[in-house]
Amino acid sequence: MEFKYQLSGRGWASGSIKINNKEFNFIASYLTDSLSDLLRSLITITPGCVPYPINESTFIMEEEPERLVWKFEKQNDRDVLITIIKVSGIERSILFKEQCLLSDLIKVVVNSISKLLKKHGIEGYRDNWVNHDFPMNEYQRLDNYINKKVK
Repeated sequence: MEFKYQLSGRGWASGSIKINNKEFNFIASYLTDSLSDLLRSLITITPGCVPYPINESTFIMEEEPERLVWKFEKQNDRDVLITIIKVSGIERSILFKEQCLLSDLIKVVVNSISKLLKKHGIEGYRDNWVNHDFPMNEYQRLDNYINKKVK
């Protein structure tokens, strides 16, 4: 399992998610705060991150002119189904749909974001992402969750 997220230009990010040999590449624009939205979506479904986790969360990643709707659905206490839907006008198509362990997903996301933070720092992230600050609180919550799970 792999997850990559990098800043690819002023106000742009790119990345990929790979589960069970299925890979999906994405682009995100500054129109939404995609990194923060991703982390918040994971937090809301993760027991141990919130007192009352929910079973399903979604967020939108603007690709311009299309948008991607990311949907996380808990299948049980351990597994999550990830569905990525492309929305273009009134057309919708599923581009990616895979199940994995929630803890594994959080681990690869936190690892990727750690590399991003190390490369750019908080100020460098803000300079490159333009309209949004680095989501430090969300990142630390998920990082703490993973560190507790490992011990």
